Amino acid sequence: MTQDIRLYSSSQVWDQPMQAGQRNLLKAIQDFWPNDIGSVLDVGCGDGKLTSELVGLGVDTIVGLDSSEEALSRLAVQGVKGDARHLPFADGAFDLVMSTDALEHMPDAEEDAAWSELFRVAGKVVMVAVPFREELLDATTRCTECGNCYHVNWHQRSYDHADLHRRTPPGWQVRSTILTGEPWSAMLPPETHLRRLA
Repeated sequence: MTQDIRLYSSSQVWDQPMQAGQRNLLKAIQDFWPNDIGSVLDVGCGDGKLTSELVGLGVDTIVGLDSSEEALSRLAVQGVKGDARHLPFADGAFDLVMSTDALEHMPDAEEDAAWSELFRVAGKVVMVAVPFREELLDATTRCTECGNCYHVNWHQRSYDHADLHRRTPPGWQVRSTILTGEPWSAMLPPETHLRRLA
């Protein structure tokens, strides 16, 4: 089951304050921000809660890309409506290309294409933030109307170090992997599975 794109056209989705996990992610981005970055593209920027905070890092050009017009209408920096699978920019157009909390929402084929595009338009650095070793069952529920199961945040997959490193194309190298944020659940994976079966 995939998410309904209309969800992101809803103002209620974006009428939320910055969450604790987003604040922690922002702090990690600021702490590990590389030197000599003059231009940034944020793919899947949403309403720009994180993107707008990059202004204080001395970046000359910040562009946010998202598929939601509602989200882009709230963006405090330049916004472009677009698709992560086909970024409307030249090869190496930005010093740094980032994507936070977006890749885990994409179906497999879309996610593969998005990873390729992130590296294609990046000149120096690609920075991504995804849930780490998330136990998807902890947030899986069943629709009472149709009976289909889905993740409450529409996450399609979980990531680990190996998943992230294998996405690095030839000619690029992983500089660091930083863990930040809060665990989704205190339950152990076997407990989660038993609860789901019950």
